[in-house]
Amino acid sequence: MTSQIIHLYSIPLLWEKSVFDLNKKENNFVSKILYDKLKGVNGVKISKQKNILDNKLLKRLKNFFNERADVYVKNVLQINEKVFMTNSWLANSNKDSSHHTHNHKGAFLSLVFYVQCTSGKLIINEDRSAIQKGYDFDYEVIKHNSFNTPRFKFEVRTGDLVIFPGHLSHCTEKNNDEKDRIIIGANYFLKGPVGTNNNISYVDNR
Repeated sequence: MTSQIIHLYSIPLLWEKSVFDLNKKENNFVSKILYDKLKGVNGVKISKQKNILDNKLLKRLKNFFNERADVYVKNVLQINEKVFMTNSWLANSNKDSSHHTHNHKGAFLSLVFYVQCTSGKLIINEDRSAIQKGYDFDYEVIKHNSFNTPRFKFEVRTGDLVIFPGHLSHCTEKNNDEKDRIIIGANYFLKGPVGTNNNISYVDNR
């Protein structure tokens, strides 16, 4: 007898560890970034500029983001559609601050790169687990897995990159380190024609 577990209707999150190092000029640019005067929920600061990867000093990082987004779409999702970057920003969490639960509205997918991170996990926190989609019961879980839990934690560190569909709810644990936790985020949307006329689903994003 052979048996196989099939992961149906999965939501793919790509986590790449220590994949990129900022050089001296790039780090210098990031260190001088200007933030909105008002801090967000739980004390997180967001850059005034919401397209920071358009700066020529971060061209190398933008090219890397675009390359990884294309790999995610083609090799992970395995679809022929193209994506383009819609916005990019920097978020800063000083000691004892944490990023509140949120998703990225209007984003087909999102990338988060950890410029500086020595403390605090990334948390994906949906409202229901996979087995609660049909029957919203509380189950006595033996061991947490992708079927029975809505909450996943990732111990991200400096140089890591995470890619996920923009609709996923996520947050961070509190930063316990004296150093600020700094991330660069970017959102992507579908580019060009999507869908078919036969299914009356054709959309032209050109």
